[in-house]
Amino acid sequence: MCEIQFIKRVDGKNLDEKDLNTFIKFMSLGDLGNSEAFGFFNSKKDFKSPGKFNYKKINSQDIMSDNFVVGHNRFATKSFHSYDEVVDIKGKENNKKIIPIWFHHNGMSPFLGFPPNGIYFAKDNSKENSKENKNEEIKKPIFNFNDNLNNHPFKLNDLVLVHNGVIQNVESLMKKFRIKTEISTDSFIILFLIDKFLKEAESKGTKRDRKLLIGDAIKKTTNLIEGFYSVFLFDKKEKKLYYFRDDIGSFYFYKPSKNMIIGSTSFKNFEYIYKNKEIFKDLIIPESGKIYLIKDEKDKKNPLQEIGVFREYFKERKVKKKAKGEKKSIFSKIFSIKLKGGKKKK
Repeated sequence: MCEIQFIKRVDGKNLDEKDLNTFIKFMSLGDLGNSEAFGFFNSKKDFKSPGKFNYKKINSQDIMSDNFVVGHNRFATKSFHSYDEVVDIKGKENNKKIIPIWFHHNGMSPFLGFPPNGIYFAKDNSKENSKENKNEEIKKPIFNFNDNLNNHPFKLNDLVLVHNGVIQNVESLMKKFRIKTEISTDSFIILFLIDKFLKEAESKGTKRDRKLLIGDAIKKTTNLIEGFYSVFLFDKKEKKLYYFRDDIGSFYFYKPSKNMIIGSTSFKNFEYIYKNKEIFKDLIIPESGKIYLIKDEKDKKNPLQEIGVFREYFKERKVKKKAKGEKKSIFSKIFSIKLKGGKKKK
């Protein structure tokens, strides 16, 4: 799974060398299981690169020129549905079967681990093609890890976004809204929809606060996407940073001092860096279904300001699925068991 790392001074000062070193530590830990690509952004700079996290590729002044930075460690994700094997273009010596980490109701896992730095093709083993094409390769590459276009962060007009999770209905949304882009990463659909709904609202000449328009755009977007997500969104126009997640996406914030707030996808990163096994009780956990604005308020224990709620959309989707008699995916069952303590009730 991808990881997002975050650090921000809330006293109005720019990040210093100590803050930079803390950010590098979090990015290095996130890279341990997410080394396909990395990137970061703040209000003045955005950067992304394929491959393992390498602090030497980063200009330290780019990070210390602002009071916050959001980083992303990428683990490649792609939904194959009926495909059950991925082959490296380089030759037979690299043709290794990819073992899915988990499955969902469409068949194949959209969460696959690939060796880095290659162009990969899928063998088509669907029933309708099993006799004719059992050992043939589809000639169109499904993912190129050297293509920086598909790495985080993503930008569109005045918005910048990083996302951790999987959006499963990307193809149907691309067709519905006639989206034409060379970006194949599922995360981009979130940014596209938020930008689309924001522009539509602004074109009507509304006098509402822009942050509320962004909140409405996020609500409309979460009503359409299916999957799970944890998202940071930055508005360059007003220099405001937002965060939101669904019921499965996770993120943790921590205030080591009144002047600083740090965040990470993994609470284990905090335990390791601060050498404190009891640190979990001091972490700030944003609620699912809520939209937060991250403010510069050093005296507050929790600098997350709630500006909107979209939890009702989860309830609506659950009611619709129940009415249709849809079965839970194996993925959903795994996470429901995990959230209940790891044991399924008999």
